[in-house]
Amino acid sequence: MSGMVAVNDIASRALAYTKKLLPWVAKEEPPSHEQMLLKLMQSSALSDVDAAVKIVERGCFEGTAETSYEDLAKFYALASAYGSAYAMNCLAYMSKHGIGVKQDDQGAVTLMKTAVDLGNTDAKNALALMYMQGRGLQRDDEKAVELMKLAAEEGSVSALYNLGYFFDDISKDYEYAAHYYKAAASHGDADALNNLGVLYYEGRGVPKNSNEATYLWALAIREGSERALGNVLEKYGTMRIKTEPHRGVIATLH
Repeated sequence: MSGMVAVNDIASRALAYTKKLLPWVAKEEPPSHEQMLLKLMQSSALSDVDAAVKIVERGCFEGTAETSYEDLAKFYALASAYGSAYAMNCLAYMSKHGIGVKQDDQGAVTLMKTAVDLGNTDAKNALALMYMQGRGLQRDDEKAVELMKLAAEEGSVSALYNLGYFFDDISKDYEYAAHYYKAAASHGDADALNNLGVLYYEGRGVPKNSNEATYLWALAIREGSERALGNVLEKYGTMRIKTEPHRGVIATLH
């Protein structure tokens, strides 16, 4: 099968765990998502197992009310067995939070490490958080920062934000925090906009500037940040948001 991605030495480390976690029960007729995944992987036109998984994920699970988290976890376990780093990371998230499967930090770390070895960017960021929080392994801030920087270099906005949070809340290096928050905020990350606004309001790592803080919070509110709205209401009272052509969205007090 030219499109089939074999389970290699790296992926096999996760295979035993996924089988133990979710033993696949043979049925007279395989579920539709299993059939679709196998057909896509057998197609000579599609050799990327992660792409096949995402197609099935959208086709069989998104917006389907009758789909259970248990069914979704079983699908990710099956796809993990075929070597999908994307599916491994998704299953790791479910395992970390106990969604559709028993909560298991160590099992989540096993899957994340395997997905990282297979080159998955999101898994690098996810594993960094486990190192930062000391969940499923010994806490290691240096390793966490290393993984987040790798993920950020590969385009992860979440990793940029998490780096900002690390330097803001943990290492207290506010200039670095501002640097990474600015990078994430440039991509419209609401939490980065909010937290950068806090730095400007309090003058940590950047010159104190309440106008810039309010402007950033207004942008964050436009992106759906309830924290930014809370900051404005707590620090200023009521706020009216308007648009000026030369500046974009700004906040005006009344």
